Amino acid sequence: MARLDEAIISRINRLKKGKDVFLLVHNYQPPEIQDIGDFVGDSFGLAQKASDTNAIRAGILGLTKTLSNEYAADNILINAVCPGWTLTERLSELAKSKAEKTGKEYPEIIDEWNKKIPVGRLADLKEIANLVIFLASERASYITGNTVQVGGGFIKSIF
Repeated sequence: MARLDEAIISRINRLKKGKDVFLLVHNYQPPEIQDIGDFVGDSFGLAQKASDTNAIRAGILGLTKTLSNEYAADNILINAVCPGWTLTERLSELAKSKAEKTGKEYPEIIDEWNKKIPVGRLADLKEIANLVIFLASERASYITGNTVQVGGGFIKSIF
């Protein structure tokens, strides 16, 4: 399980924006983690502004439902994980850049972001990895077609 944990953390840490949607597809083999939001947005040049990325994310969630229904009978479970603000290398770079532009210190930028999240802090990569590990385990054998937001309470909508 430690190798899986490291692989997941490494993959999440490479996300460009520090938060994104990715799919977890598994059938009790080593799970596949597809950062489909970045793939669709970057590969096809579709994500130019927030409305583009939001439309892509909605499509991904629909795709998650469709694929989970199509492959559940084959014991292939498909779920979407939507990490909230997570302290990745990229998010750290963005905080440093914002600090330079605003004349604030890096910790002050992080504190501002932390205050916007009900739990009062950015997610740690391991917190996202723990959910993915659970979803990839036999304990989650009846969980498919779901979207799990890991945002510390930041998302205010019901769905």
